[in-house]
Amino acid sequence: MVRAYEQSMTGFAGTAGTTAFNATSNVLAGVVFPKLSKEKLPASIEYSLRFPAYQRTEFDLFSERFTFKPAWFTESIYPLFRLPGPRSRNPTGGFPGYFAEGFLYLQNAIESSITKSLLNPSQLKEYNEYNIKLQRFPYPTYTNDNFIFARVQAKGVHENDGPP
Repeated sequence: MVRAYEQSMTGFAGTAGTTAFNATSNVLAGVVFPKLSKEKLPASIEYSLRFPAYQRTEFDLFSERFTFKPAWFTESIYPLFRLPGPRSRNPTGGFPGYFAEGFLYLQNAIESSITKSLLNPSQLKEYNEYNIKLQRFPYPTYTNDNFIFARVQAKGVHENDGPP
């Protein structure tokens, strides 16, 4: 399901205001620029994207029935259970949904706007000719056999179960 959002901006004095507004309003995300001044745009700009705590696109029957909402799991670098092969067969990356939730779109829009404002006219013309695409990171050859994976995992748990 695709949802349309009205494009508007509301300014806040700090992160707390952005977070509170984000929690009580139907917005795509908040953007925080912690070191931005009104005078001149610096060459290096830091920002944070503040999306709602729960994702809006990846719902299934289990989620709806038990009111479980998928979260971002930003505290985890790797999945809890590592299976052989790519983390997702989905061409857009799958869980946690950086593409589906609009994270990549917003990140690209901000980066593009910042870059365009820092370029001179001749550089801007060249920049506008670039075409940015999303492509998954290649994964090396692997065997897609869950039985072998389960056997290897079980053997690791019960190493002393074989003949001496």
